[in-house]
Amino acid sequence: GGSGDPGSSIGAAERMKIVSWIHHDQLDVRGAAIASAIYFSAFDPKMMPPAFDALKTTAPDQQVALRRRVVFNLLAIMTVVSERSGGAAVLVRRIIEDYGPSLVEEVNPLATLLATGYRSGKRVEGAIDWFQKALRDPRFEKDRYTLDQSGTRASILNSLGRTLLEAEQTELAERTFKEAIRHNPNDLGAREALCLGFLKTGRRKPALDCITEFMTLSPDFVQGYFIKARLFEEMGELKDALVWAEKGLAIDKNNPIARKNVNRLRRRLRR
Repeated sequence: GGSGDPGSSIGAAERMKIVSWIHHDQLDVRGAAIASAIYFSAFDPKMMPPAFDALKTTAPDQQVALRRRVVFNLLAIMTVVSERSGGAAVLVRRIIEDYGPSLVEEVNPLATLLATGYRSGKRVEGAIDWFQKALRDPRFEKDRYTLDQSGTRASILNSLGRTLLEAEQTELAERTFKEAIRHNPNDLGAREALCLGFLKTGRRKPALDCITEFMTLSPDFVQGYFIKARLFEEMGELKDALVWAEKGLAIDKNNPIARKNVNRLRRRLRR
């Protein structure tokens, strides 16, 4: 219903429908209606009291299930409006921050999804804050934990590391990627980001070690041969540079740039 723009206020008829549905017998309908009322309260404050009244008057044995549905629907609204209206996305994030934590018994997946919302909205400080809150989830202290929408500890660390890079907090990002790898040694995304960090900051030896480990886990990463060749050449190790350039060319035979580099290195070694 409504005007079709999720970032706008609603008419009297739509408001009546939502308010009538917040006491619906079906929990799914009630949860969606309460979430809608909470969201639209940003434009029409009169929508909030009925929503909280419906929450408070729900039977105790249905409270947890209803609150989860309300938060799930608020997050769904955030996803929809983020694609259509930046201003509305900011509004719904604020609403979720204000009311979400009191509606759920666990920090995740709320914190992770809020962090992702902030990151997609280019609000890196907010994203960093919520990713850090997501990582404080007590379940991550256990040896085994159930996966949900928030993902693994390693995947959240990976997202945090990339957000820190966007905020130009390079050293902290590096430590974060290392921690992600410690929790999941097979996390190729974190390893790739860590290697790129070393390359960008000109630290050749750590970059070489990082690329070597990455290639062990991902043998089809042909670009790794050429990166290692370049690093060895920059370090003045021309023989090693040629070895790696030739290995790369043996796999990627039709790469004209790789062939030129091999020939150039051979000429340099003949001098």
